Amino acid sequence: MATPSQGYQRIKSYFHGLSKVNTEATQYVFESQYKSAHSVKGDDIWAEEIVYATNETEADDFVSNYPLVAQKYVLFDLTPIPGSNNQAYYLNDGGQFVTSWISPVDVPHSTSALPSFGYEAKLYQSNNSLIPPTQGVFVIDYYAGIVLFEEGYTPIDLGYGIPKISCYTYIGKKGFANADNELNVQNLDIDEGTTEVVDSFDINLSDACIWDYVIKRGYDVDNDRTGYDVRTGTIKACWNHVDQPEYYEDATPDLGNTEKVNLLVDWNAGNIRLLGSVLIDGGDNWKVKAIRRTLM
Repeated sequence: MATPSQGYQRIKSYFHGLSKVNTEATQYVFESQYKSAHSVKGDDIWAEEIVYATNETEADDFVSNYPLVAQKYVLFDLTPIPGSNNQAYYLNDGGQFVTSWISPVDVPHSTSALPSFGYEAKLYQSNNSLIPPTQGVFVIDYYAGIVLFEEGYTPIDLGYGIPKISCYTYIGKKGFANADNELNVQNLDIDEGTTEVVDSFDINLSDACIWDYVIKRGYDVDNDRTGYDVRTGTIKACWNHVDQPEYYEDATPDLGNTEKVNLLVDWNAGNIRLLGSVLIDGGDNWKVKAIRRTLM
């Protein structure tokens, strides 16, 4: 991405210092309708953990495993902000102005503090050609969910057509009331004879964890929820960062039969993992959903 002019940098910094986003070159501060990231309300706080991702594959895995926490948009048409002279675009999803894009610097590594480059937003021309950071003059305000173009370098000026974005957004719980180290986790398809990951997180995040879980298998037919094999319970685990975790399960009796489905906790490659294991002849298509609560 080319270096913006000093005048452009100054006006953007001025607006940002006042917690506003400048969307047009001749705009006054009082005319800006969009908040920048300085004053933070309780409802702006992301209450659920986002996993560090070094690349796009790892970021995609996180979205797949935690669909209630993050969402990915792929080659999504951007919409010009009214009155911006095509200098500012936003993501309009069914009439919803989508904010809370996940920035790489939102999820630094726990020890190196390096950004999660896997969450980097990518800009494209209307023909799906990538616009690399070394081309054009644009900046992305992840917090506001706005892509800004310097005057004279808009998509119209440069012949991009309607620009497109691929990005990740936070859709999980927000606010102080939800900031209690809880995270929804799940694996919706564990088959017999396999052991699969239900949850995984950096061991340095905590010293103990409690998972409230439900295990079930069955079919929804016209919203008829009968015929499930199901049990619910709690897994409690702790670790000393030297030995494998100690853990304990407290569960209800089965409805149907779940006796060949087990939950395990281990320490692997620096991560604490909750595993779902189905024995041979245990059947396929088991679902495990849990709420994780970490404790220091």
